Amino acid sequence: MSVSPEQIGKSYVLMMPVENRQRVSGVFVGTSENADIVTRRILFGVALSQERGDEFIERLEAELAELQANKPAVPELLPPPPTR
Repeated sequence: MSVSPEQIGKSYVLMMPVENRQRVSGVFVGTSENADIVTRRILFGVALSQERGDEFIERLEAELAELQANKPAVPELLPPPPTR
């Protein structure tokens, strides 16, 4: 299943084909911050319905491991100046 976010004004709509419809359907998700999480949830639901939930979770875990391995170093904070 393909899901493609489309920007309409300042908001996003996830467009996706639906099996029993001739037209593409859309789900309004609002801002770009919401688009990623909503897309992942929809794709997870589709994976579960196709009995591929474990595969989906493995991909998410691999993404997380890669992000954790490439975490930027946290800069050392300077102590506050002495008070008088």
